[in-house]
Amino acid sequence: MSNVRCAVGLPNVGDYGDPRLLVELATQAEGAGWDGVFVWDHLAYREPEWPVADPYVTVAAIAASTQRIRLGVMVSILARRRPWKFARETASLDVLSQGRLVVGVGLGSEPQREFAAFGEDSDSRVRADRTDEGLDVLLGLWSGEPFVYSGQHYAVTETVFLPRPLQRPRVPIWIAGRWPARRPFRRAARFDGVFPTFQGVGHAERPTPDQLATVVNYTHSH
Repeated sequence: MSNVRCAVGLPNVGDYGDPRLLVELATQAEGAGWDGVFVWDHLAYREPEWPVADPYVTVAAIAASTQRIRLGVMVSILARRRPWKFARETASLDVLSQGRLVVGVGLGSEPQREFAAFGEDSDSRVRADRTDEGLDVLLGLWSGEPFVYSGQHYAVTETVFLPRPLQRPRVPIWIAGRWPARRPFRRAARFDGVFPTFQGVGHAERPTPDQLATVVNYTHSH
């Protein structure tokens, strides 16, 4: 058990929609010996009057206020971001945090409120395709080498993004999915970690060891 590392997960909505509070909680988590602190990513939420803190502005402030703890957004909804802007933000954040960033990526849990309400396509397959292309663009721009891309949703003429992230070979990418959907876990097999949630298991509940083992074994098999 000595190798197990534990993190604190913080909502960025409701009572936690104040970025100053999130920074304070993150510094307390570091002082208490936790290994990581991660905030949610929501643009809007199911309670319309709830405040919402921007996750990456908040994590940048956490990076500037801490020295050791791993940090990031768990998980970033890449399909509603421009991947080149996301590449700039995350590379800068990895430099700012001296290589402590983890990038979580998922499709999101509020497609109507965070996509359709702002004129974006909320279809799950479209969001998944945009996520896969966005990850391709992210890796290419993080490389610091000349990069060109042509996809169905995104195109990049030859460009070089510097500075690169500090971490090598890249910032760790953890892919989220809600089991029993399979595609997110095949996606996770390409990267560095998996952040599973489970249909029918709420925020206040925990999956069983057998459920977790099923996800891990499926991901490893790909």
